[in-house]
Amino acid sequence: MTLNPSLDRTLWVDRLEPGSLHRVALSREHPSGKGVNVSLALHAWGEPTRVCAVVGGRTGERIRQALDRAGIPHDLVTCDGETRTNTKVIERISGRLTEFNEPGPRVAPEIADQVMEAVARGRKEASYVALSGSLPPGVDPDCYKAMIERLKRGGPVALDASGPALKEGIKAGPDLVKPNVEELESLAGKELPRLEDRLWALQRVHEMGVRMVALSMGPDGALFSDGRRVAWAKSEPVDVKSPVGCGDVLLAGLLFALKRSWDWSACARFAVAAATAAAMQEGTEPPPFSEVQAALDIVTVREGGWENGLKIDWVTARRDRAPGA
Repeated sequence: MTLNPSLDRTLWVDRLEPGSLHRVALSREHPSGKGVNVSLALHAWGEPTRVCAVVGGRTGERIRQALDRAGIPHDLVTCDGETRTNTKVIERISGRLTEFNEPGPRVAPEIADQVMEAVARGRKEASYVALSGSLPPGVDPDCYKAMIERLKRGGPVALDASGPALKEGIKAGPDLVKPNVEELESLAGKELPRLEDRLWALQRVHEMGVRMVALSMGPDGALFSDGRRVAWAKSEPVDVKSPVGCGDVLLAGLLFALKRSWDWSACARFAVAAATAAAMQEGTEPPPFSEVQAALDIVTVREGGWENGLKIDWVTARRDRAPGA
């Protein structure tokens, strides 16, 4: 579910220099927004999925048409105003990403309620519901909290949000949250520069009632904890063409693996392989399943368990423990 989707326009330039004229070497447009990205990835891997989102204006209609062309089922609720366009600029020389994200149209509470009803209708058929992304203007910060309280009665719910939406949403005890380091620091109220600091913060999130946490750490990989087991998955260095949406693909990969009841280390490895394959793609298109499989070969997992607080005895998981399917 995405209350604030977007049309993402990604531009590649040799070097970004403020105040200068730039020649664009390559440009791409894709329907986006965190929940939309999750569904696009799952669909690319042959996993049934449904997009529930708010759209408005001509841009919203372009998102509807793109989902139709891709063959992705959807429940789209129309709002007044224009769905936002987010512009991403990537320097070809350095790989540095600069983002210009619009706030999105104001969404009336009754529109958010209609999306909630659309999600609730599909709840019985869904193995997971993922609530993802920023809240648009007009939506209360506790919106995710109310949705999780209702939806979790029918099955597990994942939350990927930031700021007040994340802080309020966690109060409802989602089954899974996927923060990045900055978002985890906001929850913890302090900087978390070391691995030990981040593990401590993961424990605090579990104490808030969250069963599983996936912490994306960029080049340092990701930490996955279910309160008993911890897995640290990290890929070998790759040629990053676009970091846009990699966290969303990581969440999609984790949901894909959890549905198949793979062991915890295999879930972690597949999720990071998916994010790694996404980073090697141009734009925000999800990586094909074959490229996720190939990336499994460059992902290493260290696994451990909680004991007496922060004590974790790391061991390196054998790569062949992760399913190759």
